[in-house]
Amino acid sequence: MCDCNGEGSPKMFEATAEETREFAELGRRDFSWGRLTSGDCTLKFARMILWSDGLADFDAIVTISSHNDVWIIRALALLGADGNDLFRIPKFDGPDMVISNSDYYISRFRQLNPLSYPVQLFPLVQSVTMFYHC
Repeated sequence: MCDCNGEGSPKMFEATAEETREFAELGRRDFSWGRLTSGDCTLKFARMILWSDGLADFDAIVTISSHNDVWIIRALALLGADGNDLFRIPKFDGPDMVISNSDYYISRFRQLNPLSYPVQLFPLVQSVTMFYHC
């Protein structure tokens, strides 16, 4: 289920004071997506943070209109200025969703289960495309 703030947006993982200092020293790029629909599933509030050390965070809320489904992110394609595919972060799945009309939280954070990409690509990434299915 979704751990959200009062406005319906997901709460990001809360960092310790030491982690906050570490993050302040890193460069970051933020990407987000509007509402995405696949089958009986809707993804919303999706965002990804690329950190300059080669790690990435991803979080979103997914809702299903029928039970027993999973939001599958087949890949997150990091794209350069001319739209060329620089790297693809491989497949990962959201949670098993068993209750209809409920919000579920998808999260991948550096503190728990980070995504990664080749660090030398950080200055080259201009956009991110999500390949998905539910």
